[in-house]
Amino acid sequence: MSALADWGLARAAPRPVWWDQPGAPPVAPALAGAARADLVVVGGGPTGLWAAITAKDEDPGRNMVLLEANTVAYGASGRNGGFISDSLTHGLAHGVVTWPGEMPALLRLGRANLAETTDFLDKERIDARLRLCGKSVVATLPHHLAALERACRLHEAYGEDVSLLDQDEARGDVGSPTYLGALRVRSGGGLVDPVALCRGLARAADERGCAGTNTPRRRRWSRYRAASRCARRVARSPALRSCWRPTPSPRCCGGCGCGCCRCTTMCWPQAAVVRRARVAGLAAGAGGDRCRQPVPLLQPYR
Repeated sequence: MSALADWGLARAAPRPVWWDQPGAPPVAPALAGAARADLVVVGGGPTGLWAAITAKDEDPGRNMVLLEANTVAYGASGRNGGFISDSLTHGLAHGVVTWPGEMPALLRLGRANLAETTDFLDKERIDARLRLCGKSVVATLPHHLAALERACRLHEAYGEDVSLLDQDEARGDVGSPTYLGALRVRSGGGLVDPVALCRGLARAADERGCAGTNTPRRRRWSRYRAASRCARRVARSPALRSCWRPTPSPRCCGGCGCGCCRCTTMCWPQAAVVRRARVAGLAAGAGGDRCRQPVPLLQPYR
């Protein structure tokens, strides 16, 4: 066993699996000297790229520059679990507790967001390996089964395609002896290759005439005075301002099904971003692999 492990680790590399694929675009040239633009977008992730594309579609004559410190999808956009979801509330249970009166609107916006994302990828011929396969929320402790039953009723009330799986059905789906049952959610999301997505978006932005520029970390932002003035003016735009929302307390709401007690990534209902930038809703799933004791599901944290 040790020899097999050594053989496997010898070939391992400390980098995201999404990066091990061909077709990486060349690094954009570095920004040199002064630059002028009508709109400056900072960051080459899905939000920045889709904001650039949307702004260019609204005004093709707009002079735009997209600034990225490294390569497209180098940051968190290329280091996540590859989940895509139509939820704007970090799970249905969390949304019902936090924004009960706004859930119909939030669900409508989230579902439209995912549908527009799918349509855009088809239109632009972006192969992001998108699979709307849904998800399974599993029970590993007896009291989880009751939580899954409540979750099933809640999802059905809001029109989701769900069903409960017994122990044999859950283990037939994923052969783990720890699974006592599961909630199969067939609607609302699936998997996507985040790096392929960002590379496709970068190509779409480039075809629209949005200039991408590399800004190495060793250079201070204050040196780019023209970009700074532009960025301050553009900061009033919802597509950029919404990215600066503070995250809530670093505790999992328990309603997302991640089984994590250290979750710090929460999806806020940014309707403005949905309208202007078609945010893909990638979930980082922070901390899920570090938690050893799952918390009871669907016990929202207030």
